[in-house]
Amino acid sequence: MNIEERYNWRKLIINVLNEIQSELPTNQLLLNDIHIWPIIKIRLFFIAYYSKNSTNALPQGHVNQKIQQHFFSRGFGFIKRSFQYFYLFYLPKKHIKYLTLGAWSHRIFVEHKWLNRYYVNIKHKRIHIEYADLKSTSIDNAKSTFTFHDLFSYQKRYFPKNIKYIYVQMENNILFKQVIDAFNAKIGMTIKYNAFNNYLSRTIEWSCFWDKLLKSLNPKEIRMLCYYDDIMLSLCIAANKLSIPVIDMQHGTQGCFHAAYSSFGKLPNGGYNSIPSAFSVWDLPSQRDLENAQIVTAEKIILEGNPWIEFNKSKFNKSINDKTIDILYTLQTSAPIHEFIYEVIAETSSKYKWVLKTHPRMMNAEITVIEERLKELIAAKRVEIDTKSNLLPLLLSSKLHTSAFSGSIQEARLMNIPTIISDAIGVETFRQQLEQEPEYFKYALDKTMFIQRIQSMIINNAGNNAN
Repeated sequence: MNIEERYNWRKLIINVLNEIQSELPTNQLLLNDIHIWPIIKIRLFFIAYYSKNSTNALPQGHVNQKIQQHFFSRGFGFIKRSFQYFYLFYLPKKHIKYLTLGAWSHRIFVEHKWLNRYYVNIKHKRIHIEYADLKSTSIDNAKSTFTFHDLFSYQKRYFPKNIKYIYVQMENNILFKQVIDAFNAKIGMTIKYNAFNNYLSRTIEWSCFWDKLLKSLNPKEIRMLCYYDDIMLSLCIAANKLSIPVIDMQHGTQGCFHAAYSSFGKLPNGGYNSIPSAFSVWDLPSQRDLENAQIVTAEKIILEGNPWIEFNKSKFNKSINDKTIDILYTLQTSAPIHEFIYEVIAETSSKYKWVLKTHPRMMNAEITVIEERLKELIAAKRVEIDTKSNLLPLLLSSKLHTSAFSGSIQEARLMNIPTIISDAIGVETFRQQLEQEPEYFKYALDKTMFIQRIQSMIINNAGNNAN
């Protein structure tokens, strides 16, 4: 899909979902007393969006591949998982204030250790659970870090009675069928009623796992990343049932074009019990976006700043002489480089140094496509593709930043680096910033405008720094 088609498709999906929740009593969609409309809405968004965006596959949850292991390795693994399971579920524990959760893509390598950059400011005792496999043992909070799939698979194999499995049949739910019929009719798809059965069955099954773990740990607060992941949705259900505060930490772009952070329509009494009870955000625009979305009450939206930027503020006193990168382009897996951007890079790389920063979840195949397109410029050292550096030092070294609609746009602003937004989705997402802070936010959706923006913004930025 080209730039305009992808924007129109995403806008159509969001508008249709919002229409449905205004036309039907979606707040009454219940499954075992769970308000499932947020789960259904988010899932419908991803099914539809990725049906026409082949660069990404529809998220299916984190499923570990089985790897052939030596007998002794399997034996050691069994002993390790047994100890972890009994420690977490049965041994007495005290003073655990936080249960935190995240994925490997949330980590960065700093001083010989992989840190989850969103939890670096937490000083109290915490248990951390990784969504999928850990790729290294050199991590922060290592002695108190566990993986969800190791724990869940152990419980399912050796303690199956602790899991309440319910086979969901959504084709028997009249209101749900009305939602699917309306979505298909409005958007031109043929999603089946039973497409949600396994997904919802698994979500409930996982919530039983979390219920037992939370009762054992008794954390004062849960902090999670990417709550719309199916594992995290199941944790939200369990935590809300036990009245344990669960806070979603902002990890990127939110706004009206993200189905998990836009309106869910009319709230049920007491709010939705399948989403976080509160949200931590980086900046005032994000706070306003969530207040407008009204998915939780305003006092449940906590302005805490970007944890990693707050942690590193002492390093922000760099001068203009340290600006070794003219233009930093942060890439996204969901936003391929537009053709006009390739043209801009080709025409300006003799004058300006470009660095393209890959996304942590980018596949090698995606990176190879970009490398092939830019191979002559890379060979001439006029363009660099950076797969290893952390974003923060790259931003600190840059005069100008550009991206499609990445959360790096907000991170750049928090560090006073101006950005050119290069995608219509980004323009819609950051509309209030474009209007209120034009010195830091510009957009350009064609080659001519982009080159003009580069010239004026780099000159202005140099002047501001000189003053």
